[in-house]
Order: sequence, then structure tokens, then C-alpha cells
Amino acid sequence: MYRDDLLNRLGAYLDENIPKAKEQKEKSEQFANLSNETQFGVAKEVKGDASHENATMFSCGSLAPKLKRGGGCMDHGFSRAQEPWELSDGCVYLLRELSKARSQSDPKVTAKALDLFVKHAMTLADLGFVDHFKHAASLKENLFQTMREIVSPDGIGKKKFRSFVEIFLDPAFRNTNHSSQNCALAAQDFLLELNKVYGDGICRAIIENHDSKYLATFDKIKAEANAGQQDFVYPAQPAHASQMYPGAGAQPPFPPAQTFQSASGTDLRSEKLQQILAAKKQAEGQTK
Repeated sequence: MYRDDLLNRLGAYLDENIPKAKEQKEKSEQFANLSNETQFGVAKEVKGDASHENATMFSCGSLAPKLKRGGGCMDHGFSRAQEPWELSDGCVYLLRELSKARSQSDPKVTAKALDLFVKHAMTLADLGFVDHFKHAASLKENLFQTMREIVSPDGIGKKKFRSFVEIFLDPAFRNTNHSSQNCALAAQDFLLELNKVYGDGICRAIIENHDSKYLATFDKIKAEANAGQQDFVYPAQPAHASQMYPGAGAQPPFPPAQTFQSASGTDLRSEKLQQILAAKKQAEGQTK
């Protein structure tokens, strides 16, 4: 009974909060301290809230006597209200986990979780078109990462997801060239996962039937992925010089190691040194 109650409460939460991103105001950086301008997929840090500037700075230890519940860094009394897009972002995470729900003792749990995804699939796809606020890229990155897991065997699987493939193609291809590299790669990875799950022939046919204009982009994504997955293969045996440098022919062997001992066992280097010192001493005597 508690499972039914929990799933009903989760369903009500999703109904209320998953479309909240559409209500997000354009300026979503007030507390996030990030901008929508990215370099190598990383958002730049921008000037924070003006109310937090030019104020007295305190360390955790100096504030500890004044704080409740443990004090200092252990205090959890500070929070801020969630922004609307963050509520939608949390719902995306929730649907990801619900798609993995399994219960051998109660198959209704899996069925109910699937019903929640079916009910909100269209709203999920709509989030892929959201662009009006500055952190939309973060939301869509999470969206496509989530869809990649949902379509996998650990999620609802390819058979149950097949009816929803087309509604996610437009938002996915729309974001494959997003200015945020993380968002673009997440969208591309989702498409590659579809290709892996359904097979190249079936996936290509689905895309062509939906919109043939996407095929060129799809082929480019696959080609880049295949090029990036080619690992260097080391040769099984060390190559001969004539193999590494064609035309070089047979290479002369290395000279034998030089010996510095005479037949009698005397160190030739010591004898040579004595000869040099004697010659030098003789030359100095003649100079005098």
C-alpha cells in the first residue's frame, strides 16, 4: 500500500513541477554565479548578487558561536528558493530513476513507473526546445543524458521506448550543435545510444522516415564517434630497421664492446695515462 501511495505522490509532484522550466525568467544567474557564455563547455563565472558584494567576510570558526545546530560548516540553516528550471531538472532525474524501478514481488511498481514516463514523455521532449533562460543548456544536458539511460536495457528498454523515439529526434538534432559543448555532446550521445540499441539500419530508417534532412548530421556524428574510438595497436613483434625504413636494407651490426685490458691483465687506460703524464713532465723540463 505504501508503494502505491508513494508513486501517487511522485506522480503529483511530476505533474506540478516538470513544466516549470517554461516559467523560468530570462535571468537565471542571480544565485548560480554562472553565465550562459561557455568556453570548452564550461560556463564563465560572473559577478555575483550585488547584495553579497563589499560586505564583511567571516570564517566558519568565527561564526560558529552565533549559529544554531552544530555551528560553522556543519550548519544547514542556509538555503535559497529553487528556481523554476531547477524543479524541472529534478523531475528529469526523478524520471530517470523511476525508469530503473524493478520489483519482483510487486510487478505493479514497474508498470506504474512506466505509466509515469508515458504520461510525461511529451513534456520531457518539450524541455529540449527551451532556450529562453541562461542555464537552459544545463537542463538539456541532463535531459539527453537521462534519455540515454532510459532507452537502455537498464531503463524501460528499446521495445517500450520505440513509440517515443520520434518525439525526441527533433530536440536531439536541434541541440547537436549547441554553443555549450556539454549539451551538444549529450544530444549526440543520445542519438548514438539509439543507434546502438536499435541497430544502424533500423535507426537510420526511423530518422529518414521522420526527417531525411537529419541523415547528414547523423552520419557525421557516427563518423566522428568511430574516429575517436580507434585505439593505437602495438605491433606484435619489434619491427626490423628495414621494415620501419623501407629501402634501408640490412643494417650493420653494432661494434663489439671495447676492452681496456692488455693480455697481461694491465689496465690500458692506466698505462696511457702514465705515458701522457711522463710526456708532459719531460716537456716542462725542456722548457726550463
